[in-house]
Amino acid sequence: TRRAGPEPADPTPDVAHLSFWSWINVISGVLFYSFDRWAVGVYMGSAALAAYSVCSQLAQLTHSVPAAAAQVLIPWAAARRDSAQPVVDTKAMRDVAVVAALLACIPALVILALAPQILSLWISPQFADEHAMLLRHLAFVFLLLAINIPFFDILIGLGDARFAALLSLFSAAAYALSMV
Repeated sequence: TRRAGPEPADPTPDVAHLSFWSWINVISGVLFYSFDRWAVGVYMGSAALAAYSVCSQLAQLTHSVPAAAAQVLIPWAAARRDSAQPVVDTKAMRDVAVVAALLACIPALVILALAPQILSLWISPQFADEHAMLLRHLAFVFLLLAINIPFFDILIGLGDARFAALLSLFSAAAYALSMV
């Protein structure tokens, strides 16, 4: 038997909208995570690219670890958006985002503090002497990105995929321009 009541809304337009902006976000991510290696390889050569890739791979952990941990914020924000309360509790969301952003700094701060020791253990003391500053610079860039993760995930959870994707695209374009 069928229940009485209004027909559920067709989710197709929402899915299409979210999918389009998710696709834009993926494109900006590919631009961000690929362009630097291409630029370093073309303009500085393969030896510089090898060192850059090692340091970049390690520095990216300062972004990917908080990004994986913050995935819980998307359903958390979506549940608050879809709750029976007429107004989303922006203070709670702001507080959670600020605390999560501060926690997202921890991996980068570890790398900033211990870059020479990490590279010495992982590669060699000579490599650490030559490239610890590069690792620190890259860790700082990924620290800036990690701070934005909680806010980005909350925007996605609130259904604002368009603004989040445009912000990501702008960031990727600014990064690519700064690399040049």
